[in-house]
Amino acid sequence: MSNFDLDSYKNDWKKNPKGESLRYSAGEIEKILSKKSRSSVRLIVLLSFAELFLFLFLSVYNVLYVDDPMFLSKGFTHMNLHFNPNINKEYHTLYSILQIISLVISILYCWIFIRSYLKIRIQNDVTTFIKSIIQFRKQVKFFIWANLFLISSFGVSFLWLMHRNLLAGSPPQAVGVLYTSVFCALIISVGIMWAYLHFTYGKINKTLGKQLKSLQNPK
Repeated sequence: MSNFDLDSYKNDWKKNPKGESLRYSAGEIEKILSKKSRSSVRLIVLLSFAELFLFLFLSVYNVLYVDDPMFLSKGFTHMNLHFNPNINKEYHTLYSILQIISLVISILYCWIFIRSYLKIRIQNDVTTFIKSIIQFRKQVKFFIWANLFLISSFGVSFLWLMHRNLLAGSPPQAVGVLYTSVFCALIISVGIMWAYLHFTYGKINKTLGKQLKSLQNPK
């Protein structure tokens, strides 16, 4: 059964709709597709846990070796911008909030994914299994949109933070360069995040959707 190809099976079925001399029975097809679907769900679970551990590692590494509490003020000074001295503190507060929310989302969805996988793994009833897969696909979509919303919210909040802390007297050209740079960085960041989520979770979720349709109608 490991060499099963659904498309070939469907072609054979079209040529022989009565099911005579077909290599697999309908029951065997359901078992194979269920196994493939479980593998896709397990892959998403493993990916989410890998992301969580990577996030924790990078957060600790950033605190120990990279974090510069004055990097914003240094950048603004280099651009001859006048700013509120509290900008560094406010930025780090904003960044800390982002990290906490991101960590909560990661842990929450790791728990949701593993909980769903454990339920799917032990289900034998096809109808219940299909409903569980449909629910799991929705959870993955919510996870994707939650991450995109989070990074977009941080970018918009950062723009507001700069606008709030820039003081009068800053060179208009430098201010324009700053806003343009941050806006472009926001667009690029959202684009990279979307591409990553699309080609990992999105692709696996799409494959899971195809397997689900085949499971609903293996013929």
